[in-house]
Amino acid sequence: YGRKTAELEVKPLKFAEIRNFFPRYSSKELVETYAILGGVPRYLEEFDDSIDIYSNIKNKILNSTSFLYNEPLNLLFEEFKDYSRYFGILNAIAGGATTFSEISSKSRVPQNKLSKYLMTLERIGIVERIHPITERRAKRTLYRLSDNFYRFWFRYVYPNRSFLEIGEVDPVLEEMKSDFNAFVGLAFEDIVIEMLSKEYKAGRWWYKDVEIDVVGIRKDEVVFFEVKWKDLGYKETLKILEKLKEKSEKVKLGGVRKYGIVARKIRGKKKLEGYLVYDLDDLIRG
Repeated sequence: YGRKTAELEVKPLKFAEIRNFFPRYSSKELVETYAILGGVPRYLEEFDDSIDIYSNIKNKILNSTSFLYNEPLNLLFEEFKDYSRYFGILNAIAGGATTFSEISSKSRVPQNKLSKYLMTLERIGIVERIHPITERRAKRTLYRLSDNFYRFWFRYVYPNRSFLEIGEVDPVLEEMKSDFNAFVGLAFEDIVIEMLSKEYKAGRWWYKDVEIDVVGIRKDEVVFFEVKWKDLGYKETLKILEKLKEKSEKVKLGGVRKYGIVARKIRGKKKLEGYLVYDLDDLIRG
């Protein structure tokens, strides 16, 4: 009768599933690749693990003749007739607008029409609404780009198109290197949430000016994690954990409380007894 019997949404791969694309890459390079490309297999196929991350970015994204250079624009052209409004909304979110009113103001899309556009962008998996993990009803809702490649493209490619079009790739690449670790850090938090979600209801938490990177909840137990895309020593790690304990007092949840940290590398892990302490190698091992 022309009726569908099932519907299957093919979603991007999770971080844990991309390792076979890049058998020669280190744990650090796998995280960086995921932060740039996300889990879309077609994008992952573009990177070559026989060369380093920055060479791949230069050759496969910043090169104006490459497949990935215009990919986000091409997708918007194909998906929407009125692509300019969607583009404006994405550019506003990428530029730091996270609330409904901020997005409306920066994109110049009236609030009475913005909901429709945001719902569409959520449906196709480019934008997501997030709220503190402890809230059942989304009173404090923020919007962010959920697609890693869109996030990368709006941060580094789109603002520099005038330079890239005339072949000035190296200056753009050097500027990108200065804050690349900060960019990767957000995706690293997503990876930790992905891993923790196997055992807990996991997500971010914030209230006013207090933020906790990752909170996991199950039955009578709550775990609080700070996530740092950097190498840490024992003393610095201990200070971060002590600060985390202070911040967690703002979270009104009962049960046993545990505190932890996940970083790129942590020296002196064994001395941090009583805490959940993991570095990147622990994460990759599962």
